[in-house]
Amino acid sequence: RRALDFMLASERALANPYVRAFVDEKPLLERFLHDPAMAHWARKSNLRKEVTEAMGALTQIRRCVPMERDGDGDASGDGCVPRDSGEERERDEVGEGLVFVDLCAGRGMLSILMAHFFPAARVLMVDADPKIKLPHLACLPTVEHHLLDVQSAEAFDLVRGAVRDATRACIVVGVHLCGDLSRRAVQLFLETNARALVLCPCCLPRRRRHDVFGFHVVDQARSLKREPHGVWCMALHGLLPWRDRETFAVDARVDDDVEGPFKTFLVARRKKQTSSFRGAAEDGSEGSETVCPR
Repeated sequence: RRALDFMLASERALANPYVRAFVDEKPLLERFLHDPAMAHWARKSNLRKEVTEAMGALTQIRRCVPMERDGDGDASGDGCVPRDSGEERERDEVGEGLVFVDLCAGRGMLSILMAHFFPAARVLMVDADPKIKLPHLACLPTVEHHLLDVQSAEAFDLVRGAVRDATRACIVVGVHLCGDLSRRAVQLFLETNARALVLCPCCLPRRRRHDVFGFHVVDQARSLKREPHGVWCMALHGLLPWRDRETFAVDARVDDDVEGPFKTFLVARRKKQTSSFRGAAEDGSEGSETVCPR
């Protein structure tokens, strides 16, 4: 039996709301069950964990998608001006005009879900591992794979181009980004003028140089008598412009329905598409940038 079959037969697995939502999405489930291009996913031993992580990220992405809501609420749009247009609501539902950049995407479970739930959006998968097999991309026409190091200038240019090409918004997403890659995700969000960031940090940065961001997290956690990963998430949250509440909505949420040790999501969204943002998106100009420390 495949991992997918075990998941479908497990009452404990189906009790997880993310697994249940995945199973209840019949067209998606049928593809995983019967499409030969998805066969490797059905056999993947940690499929259940991958599903909950990706569905958890999707939940946070959906909080960022109603781009026309530019009031004073948080990243979910709470307290924002309601929209009456059914056309705008439909655009939200299909992802029209959106470009998602999935950093360190691996095999791309999250990219698969974004392509399914936002069929009119473009999804850019970015990963530096040339050995990953991606046969399922043949049946996902809106997903593009880019073999790039997230730390490279080429990756920066890719996100900048996505911001320019998106007719509504570019959303940067990173699930389980290890070490300094999480800081890099924040940097890409801030310095490319992407509209939103959904980030689930993973392990701590390596202690190589004392002047590198995050080097002292373990020592700080010990001093504060806190769990190191929580302190790392707080440090990353501090890089985001949480004080600028007129321009940004920033928060951090722990999602206990995500299975695995890392389940904190940092979510940031630009509330309004300013003139400088439009300039960067439309004509390739630099616009105004918030710079993230190296």
